[in-house]
Amino acid sequence: DHLMMAFAPTLGWLLLARLLSGVTAASFPVANAYIADITPAEARAGAFGKLGAAFGLGFILGPVVGGVLGEIDLRLPFLAAAILAGLSFLYGLLFLPESLPGDRRSPFRWARANPVATLRTLGGSPVTLGLAGTFFCRMLGRGLVQAVGVLYTGDRYGWSGTENGLSLALIGLATAIVQGALVTPVVARLGERAAVLGGIACTFLAFIAYGIAPTGLLFAGAILIHALGGLSTPTMQGILTRQVDPTRQGAVQGAVTSLNNLTFMVAPMLGAA
Repeated sequence: DHLMMAFAPTLGWLLLARLLSGVTAASFPVANAYIADITPAEARAGAFGKLGAAFGLGFILGPVVGGVLGEIDLRLPFLAAAILAGLSFLYGLLFLPESLPGDRRSPFRWARANPVATLRTLGGSPVTLGLAGTFFCRMLGRGLVQAVGVLYTGDRYGWSGTENGLSLALIGLATAIVQGALVTPVVARLGERAAVLGGIACTFLAFIAYGIAPTGLLFAGAILIHALGGLSTPTMQGILTRQVDPTRQGAVQGAVTSLNNLTFMVAPMLGAA
């Protein structure tokens, strides 16, 4: 995908590369399923938090490195991303052990290899169905805001690309700290239910603050509240993994990702409208 984008001669080839990227995005739910396979049930929320923290750190470094390389040559960021993806592939192929013993694997069936069949996994119990609804609402809200975020800050606060870039870096840093350092102690101290509800409450307050903040400084301050919302997602993922059979961890993580992606197809159009 990244190599195709780097050398795409026309817009059509670029769009084809993005389609390929979507097809190969299954590595994210597999990574979540891997964590569920190798981590004790009571420690999964913290483990998912660490994965989220790694994502947050990448969210900080990626734009910086990409911006620097893009100033040298517009194709360089894509080539660098291709090299990183290639190194990840080699790590998985040569060094990463299989996480699921043979007796815990379910056979592959084409009938289950489609989004509709996968989404049925989330309807297995009231808990999984409720968590699926929560994931849907959170992703829909996030997509609504992301669709107009840069336009909003530019129009209301006069932010340029620099200020918006710094705000994204702040989001990544704050999220990495919350998910990497706070999820485990908060869950241990307050319990999973309180961590989920507290995280959702912080997201609720942050979105209100974004909408009414009279200055860019207050808007940036709301980012810190929003970061505390990161307590809920890894905790919900940890709860979700305990609701399904060990042989179905990959399926349930794929179902969550499918639900998020389907939601994110709709959210930008609604937000822009």
